[in-house]
Amino acid sequence: MKNNTAKSGKRRFSLFGGKVSIHPLFLLVGAAQCFLGTLPSFLLAVVSALLHELAHAYAAASYGYRLNKIVLMPFGAMLDGEFSDLSAKDEIIIALAGPLCNFACAALFLALWWCFPSAYPYTESAFYASLSLGLCNLLPAYPLDGGRIAKQLLNFLFNKYLPPRKAEKRAKFFAALLSVLTALALIAVFLFTANSSEANWTIPVFCVFLLTGTFQKNDGAYERMGFSSYEAFSRGVNVRHIAVLESCTVKRALAFLRQGEYLVLEVYDENERFVGTITQNELSDFFLKTGLYAHLSAYF
Repeated sequence: MKNNTAKSGKRRFSLFGGKVSIHPLFLLVGAAQCFLGTLPSFLLAVVSALLHELAHAYAAASYGYRLNKIVLMPFGAMLDGEFSDLSAKDEIIIALAGPLCNFACAALFLALWWCFPSAYPYTESAFYASLSLGLCNLLPAYPLDGGRIAKQLLNFLFNKYLPPRKAEKRAKFFAALLSVLTALALIAVFLFTANSSEANWTIPVFCVFLLTGTFQKNDGAYERMGFSSYEAFSRGVNVRHIAVLESCTVKRALAFLRQGEYLVLEVYDENERFVGTITQNELSDFFLKTGLYAHLSAYF
C-alpha cells in the first residue's frame, strides 16, 4: 500500500505525466494543409498550440492542478478538468496564460526579425502562427479561452442576484449562446468571401470545432495535484518549517512548497497559541479532500 501511495504522489507532483492524443479535426486540417502545400505553417501552429497548453499547465500548477492529457486540436488545445472549485479570478488567470504565452512568442519572433532581418522568411510564419492562435483563443466562444473568461464573468454577474446554481446554469447558457453566435458570424464571413481569393476554407472546420466543443462533455485534462513525498524519505530530504495562522488557506499554503524540501506547517491561532502541525503529506490529502480555499483550521 505504501508503494502505491508513493507512486501516486510522484505521478501527481509532475507538471505533466499523462498522455498526448489527437483530435480527428486535427488530422482533417493537417491533411488539408498537405493538399494545399502549407504543411510547414500548420506544423508551426502545432508547436504554438503545445506552448499554449504548457502555459496553461504552468499556471494551473501554481493553483495545485496537474495536466494529465494534451489533446492536439486544429486551433489550439482544450482547457478542461476539475476546475469547478476554482474562483472566477483564478480560472481567468489560468485561461489567459495560453494566449499571453502566444503573444510573448509573437513579440519574440518580431524582435528576432528586427535584429536579424535575414531571418524574416522564418520568423514571419512563426510570428503569425503565434499571434493568430492567441487572438483566435480570445474569441468569446466556449471552449476557447475567451469563452471560458466570458463564462466566468457572466457567472460573477449573475451571482449578484441569483442563487449560485441558477447563476452557473444561466452563465453556461449564455456562454453556449455566445459560441453559437460566434460560429454563425464566422460562417457569414466565409460565405461572403467564398467566391473570392480571400476565402479561408479552415473557417467551416473551426466552426465545427466550436460547436462540438460547446455541447459535448470533454474528458478532464486537469486534476488536483498531490504533493506527497514518501519516496523522498528513502534518500533524505531537508525539512522546511513554516509558521502560519489557522486562517491560512490551502492556496496560500501551497506557495510554501519547494522542490527538494519537505514542508511542515506549524499552525497557530489568532492569539499566537500553538494549534498543531500539518506535514506536506497531510496537506496533500487535505487539499485533495477539501479544495483550494479551505482554511487550515478545518484540518483540526
